[in-house]
Amino acid sequence: MLCIDKIFVDTGYMHKAIETALRRTPNPAVKPSHGIGVTAKKTPLNQWPKRAGRRYGDYWFEDKPLNRGFRTVTLDVNYWKCAVHDALNMEVGDSGGLTLWGKNPERHRMFADHCNAETVQWVSAMYQCHEWASKPDQDNHLFDCMQ
Repeated sequence: MLCIDKIFVDTGYMHKAIETALRRTPNPAVKPSHGIGVTAKKTPLNQWPKRAGRRYGDYWFEDKPLNRGFRTVTLDVNYWKCAVHDALNMEVGDSGGLTLWGKNPERHRMFADHCNAETVQWVSAMYQCHEWASKPDQDNHLFDCMQ
């Protein structure tokens, strides 16, 4: 059994309210985040210029943006959406797989609908990558929270 070691809270909307809430939480695992949809016409995060004070990982970095009170994790949502779908498609028990609890699929219907509320396509331009796009009139919030 794994324990959650990081919980990201999206600061793309109402970042001041999010930072106020973060100041009140005693849990150091809760961190502000900001997603960037890196497309085939944009430079991938791993090719951005390195900066002092930044921590780097796979398709993410953490630093303190100007005019913000917290170090924030910036991540490539197109990459991580693919990672979530890959993990959900693995066999139960496979390393890196993501399984849902219980045997009743109706308990997970809304989550499944959100995970299928976007389309993906492989795009070639300056770079090659998967690009995700929301389907009209479908909620994707739970899928967005999986990054």
